[in-house]
Amino acid sequence: MLPVDMQHVFPGLVLAQTLFFPDGRVLLNEGVKLTERTIARLKDLGLPFIYVEDPVAGNLPVPRLIPERIRAEGIFFLHQQFEGLAKKKTGLDVQKLDSLASAIVSELATNRRSAIHLIDMRLPEMYLAGHAFHTAVLAVKTALAMGFKPLRLKDLALGALLHDVGYLFIPGLDYNRPGPLTEAEQAKVRSHPENGFEFIRKNGFLNILVSHCAFQHHERWDGSGYPRGLKKNDIHELGQILAVADVYDALVNERPHRKLLQPHQALKVLHDLAGSWFNPEVVTAITESIAIYPIGSRIQFPNGEIGVVVDTEPAPPFRPKIRRLPPAAQQDSLPTLLAVDLTSANKEMLLTDMVYVS
Repeated sequence: MLPVDMQHVFPGLVLAQTLFFPDGRVLLNEGVKLTERTIARLKDLGLPFIYVEDPVAGNLPVPRLIPERIRAEGIFFLHQQFEGLAKKKTGLDVQKLDSLASAIVSELATNRRSAIHLIDMRLPEMYLAGHAFHTAVLAVKTALAMGFKPLRLKDLALGALLHDVGYLFIPGLDYNRPGPLTEAEQAKVRSHPENGFEFIRKNGFLNILVSHCAFQHHERWDGSGYPRGLKKNDIHELGQILAVADVYDALVNERPHRKLLQPHQALKVLHDLAGSWFNPEVVTAITESIAIYPIGSRIQFPNGEIGVVVDTEPAPPFRPKIRRLPPAAQQDSLPTLLAVDLTSANKEMLLTDMVYVS
């Protein structure tokens, strides 16, 4: 499967991943051939991209760590919770939240050998809920790579699902407004870790570590973070992991004021910040948890030829298995969100070697 920007989708392509309405109902099933009408409908919904079957390299199997229905229903549940809390109409459904955290931990523990390949299709109006869900997936996957025990994983998942809940208590903040925040808005935003900490602590049904996940996810390894300027191991280990997962998920998702980064570009940012913003051990662990060059990625070689990543396991994360595409196929290759340029003018820093396969 191949992620393609909606602007480059055309009739005849085949959907490679089932799409769901925000409430968890099926919108379009995997295997449906797209028409002009369905494409227009998807654009109206605001989807930035979709996964389609690769007409050149074939529909390469991609590991799915979290079933799509769990993802869709989980994000919708979080969206409902956040909307209710923001409007002061409902309280936190701790039982369902606990079940969602357990499901994430269970699925990832079952598939711990597989890396995260898929990038997230996220509706703009549900960004906060989608960010919470996928930050939880990233954080738990990273903690598994670090050898964490199940009980601690559950606390981390709950903390990640609620890490940005403090945003809901900032009056007048438009999270999806185009353009960067003003200085006044930035000052308000910096209150969200403490807002979240107080909300979770007062809730009373959750482990105190969950509230500290919200409190500490903007602290930085070198003490430059907020709200308390904690350094190194004064930051709880769950906060250290969540800080990295939070930034990675933000980087690989499009926002009104900036374009998304590809996985290898986002990981390059994390590596550049290891030792300053982030604990280097956590950066190493998240790198081991993500397919830096996901299956289906296009690789442009210095001689202009194009290859496709067909596998990444059990090879090291910087050493994907690549199949060169024949000349005719290179001309027909779809523009994709997963494209790596290895020409001499644009050398990617994280790719150390490649394994060529026929």
